[in-house]
Amino acid sequence: SEEESESKIIESEEDIAEALLESSGCNRVFNFGNVETGYMPDEFLTVLPVQMDGESLGFKVLGDPAQITYIEDGSLLQEEYVTPGMYVSELVANGKRYTYPSAKVLIKKLKKSNDDFDRTLKCVKYLDRE
Repeated sequence: SEEESESKIIESEEDIAEALLESSGCNRVFNFGNVETGYMPDEFLTVLPVQMDGESLGFKVLGDPAQITYIEDGSLLQEEYVTPGMYVSELVANGKRYTYPSAKVLIKKLKKSNDDFDRTLKCVKYLDRE
């Protein structure tokens, strides 16, 4: 039989307590939306998944250095602590490290490393090239 899925909007501490109590013992997933970026870390490192050719990571970048301008619903980055406005400070792909790559270089290197199990992306809130 198909499992039931229920979504609740949590607006208070009481809502959190109730949701935790009701879902005790269940496989539960919490998605946080409309969280102010002030609560996010200044930097975040994530391992990027292997992808099929043409498959998207679900985010857009512009500029030099690359700055994240948009994150699609369902993107891996949306599930992490990455938000639009953050800069890509480092990409490790195919055993090479790219520091503060431009959007053009980042996109090119991501496309050429679809099958790399060890590629990582480090994003930072503030630009610091020291």
